[in-house]
Order: sequence, then C-alpha cells, then structure tokens
Amino acid sequence: MTQKSFLLLLYGPTAVGKSDLALEIAEKTGAEILSADSMQVYRGLDIGSAKPSLEERERVRHHLIDVADPTEDFSVGNFCDKAWPIVDRADRERKPLIICGGTGLYVKSLIDGLAEVPPPDPAFRAEMEKEAEAIGSVTLHKRLAGLDPTSASRIHPHDLKRIIRALEIHHATGVTKTEFESRQQAPVWKDRVQWIGLKRDWEDLDERINGRVNRMFEEGLVKEVQGLLARGCTPNHAAMKGLGYRETIDYLQGIETLDRTIEIIQRNTRRFARRQIGWFRNDERMRWVEIGEDSTLGSILNEVDLTQ
Repeated sequence: MTQKSFLLLLYGPTAVGKSDLALEIAEKTGAEILSADSMQVYRGLDIGSAKPSLEERERVRHHLIDVADPTEDFSVGNFCDKAWPIVDRADRERKPLIICGGTGLYVKSLIDGLAEVPPPDPAFRAEMEKEAEAIGSVTLHKRLAGLDPTSASRIHPHDLKRIIRALEIHHATGVTKTEFESRQQAPVWKDRVQWIGLKRDWEDLDERINGRVNRMFEEGLVKEVQGLLARGCTPNHAAMKGLGYRETIDYLQGIETLDRTIEIIQRNTRRFARRQIGWFRNDERMRWVEIGEDSTLGSILNEVDLTQ
C-alpha cells in the first residue's frame, strides 16, 4: 500500500547508489534533498565524502552540505539543530523532502529525537578527573555553569561525578544536558516518514566500493587532503578522522605506501558499509529494497507518494 507523506528517507550503505537515486526522485517529484552525512557537512571535504557536485546541487536544492569548517567539531546535536527546522518548513509549506544519507546516528536522532543518552567516555572522564585534581571541582562547576546554568544550579559544586557527566554529555553531543533532555521528544512528523533502505548483493557492493576508492585517488584525494592540512586541519580534527582522510594522512606521513593506503581504505569502507546496514537491520519501519541490474526508481516511486 502506498503511503502518502511529504517526507522520504533514503538510507543505505556507502556506494549503494543513494545520491543518484535521490536526485532522480527529486527531479520527478519536485523534492529537495537533506543530506544526512557526517562528512558532507564539512567545507573542502569533497572527494573523500563523495559530495554531490555543484551541477547536481544546481539541479536540485540540497541542504546541510558545506555548513561547517573542517576545523570545527560538528556533532549530532548540531546536525539536528540545523535539520529539524528544514523538515518543519517543508511540512508547513507542503514541500516534498528527501532525507538521504548513510550516517545512522544522524538519521535516528533526526527522526526519533536525541533520546539515547551517550555512553560514558572513559578518556574524557579521566581527563576531567585529572583536571579536577589540579584546579578543583568548584572550578569545573563554574565551567559547567558557563555552558549550562540550569544543570549547574541542580548540581552541588563538590559533586564531581555529576559535574563531569554533564560536561561529558556536552562534549559528546555538542548540546548541554538541559537541551539534550528537552529534545528527547520526537518531532511531530516522526510517524509520517516513508522509510526506504537500499541494499545490494555484497559482492556487487564491495566491487562498487573498491571502484569508488580508486576513483577518489584518480580525482585528487591526496591533493585535497594536502590542501586541508595546509589550511590548518590536523589529524585530531573530527573531519580528518573520516574514512579516507585519516588513512591518506598516514600515507602523507610516510606510514604507508600509496597502494597499501588504497587497500586499507577499501577494506575499512567495506567494513563500514556492513555497520551501516546494522543500524536499521531490525527496525520494522525500514522497507529494504534490493538494487539489481534493473533500475529501482520505478519500484520506489510506486511505493511512495511525496504528497501531504
């Protein structure tokens, strides 16, 4: 039965063909595209993130591409802050919208809300405990008060455990504990999302991944990474920890040969693709569509109706 809604989720592993299909559907339905990709948000990360070209973005309006500098930490909280108003506007204006991406945390948080409290971060906690020994819990409490006055007012200045936990949530999500708790309610359009997951035969997908990585180097990934490093990016920046970027930095530092670097990125990307499927493998809302030799555009358009 065809579901009617302004909002379509097109999810799937890297190299499955999401972007091309989203573009085709958008051009046939008049939809806009909201990117749910944690690397495409960064300016300058074009080749390694397989970012839609300028020509494609001129054909169809895309959102949340090139919205952060690569030296910034862009969190899931930042993503939701920017994405929710875009979906709300599309809902009000009855404008079809396609959420397209493979970052499972972004997709789940966007639709279900930031309900899952981030797990403990032992390294961050150890750092804060060491700092507390040097400057005292009261000083850490003052830092928390500057970030989140509401939480600070509820925590005693000597309650180091709770102070660190509040700081830890801000560190992990980019939003305060107070804001995080206020976002646990899912958006009003949650139940109107049309969920489509794209899959391919694993052998086929692995070949596509290997080919994509080869093309990235042919198109100048090494030069792109050199340019980012020259502009002040370091291996510690979140953008430089993305697939393809961290391995290319190792190559530039002489840790690996070029051929070996390509093999490592291909292997890591194949593993990542399997984790992407795992995000929603058992989610009953997802309708998985196998992409074969024949185009899946017609079958998907028969399943969804991008109207209010």
